[in-house]
Amino acid sequence: MLVLFDIGGTYFRYYISDYDGNIKYHYKKTRDNDVIAQLNKSIKNIANNYGIDGDKFICEIDEIRVSIAGIIDKYRISGCMNAGIPDNTELLKEINLYNRDEVIKIKYINDGDAFILGEVQYNNIQQENKNILGIVFGTGVGCGLIINGKLINNCEVHRYLEPFMKENKLNYDNIISVCKFLANEFTKLIELLNLDYLIINGYINDYSLSKDIINKYLACNKYYNTKIIFSDCDLPNINGLLTL
Repeated sequence: MLVLFDIGGTYFRYYISDYDGNIKYHYKKTRDNDVIAQLNKSIKNIANNYGIDGDKFICEIDEIRVSIAGIIDKYRISGCMNAGIPDNTELLKEINLYNRDEVIKIKYINDGDAFILGEVQYNNIQQENKNILGIVFGTGVGCGLIINGKLINNCEVHRYLEPFMKENKLNYDNIISVCKFLANEFTKLIELLNLDYLIINGYINDYSLSKDIINKYLACNKYYNTKIIFSDCDLPNINGLLTL
């Protein structure tokens, strides 16, 4: 079995899953200020075969995989100040779950990277030789990027959108102005990156008019033939973790 952690801007979630993605147990709560301590505590609780809320479950864990916001490099995390994590914080590499000689390895991936891998899988995209950008709107803005079929680790394209979106959270009063802004920025990114696919997920897809407004105001050169996907994938990060 796998333990899959999805740590976002607001919520801290983990799932017990088999390798086919069949979820056996799901835990969710608001993220603590010290999210690394929260993660390590959760792993240790799982080691004792208990959920954090006290509900006992029995399963044998083969591997732990973690999707978390921040730049991940060789078991260190940086660029995650919204979670109060100092740059270059060391991450737990392994744990002995069952008081045996062997240890369970822990894999980490940037949450945007997990997101795009999950979306490619969910939308049945053949990524070979393709340029694919995924943008997800939640508490903040996240992104994942594939260029020429290869994942670009720790991509920060979302920074072009995040300052505006934090000041202009989409609602029915501002839907035209916000979607026009997004269409303008998406146009730039499509032409800059020569995208084959642009995948959009998150709360803006809950507004039925957003898709029509964005498509209306996209102004790409006719040379580009980018496919725009407004994805309804519920658990893209979990899907992405399953592909690792």
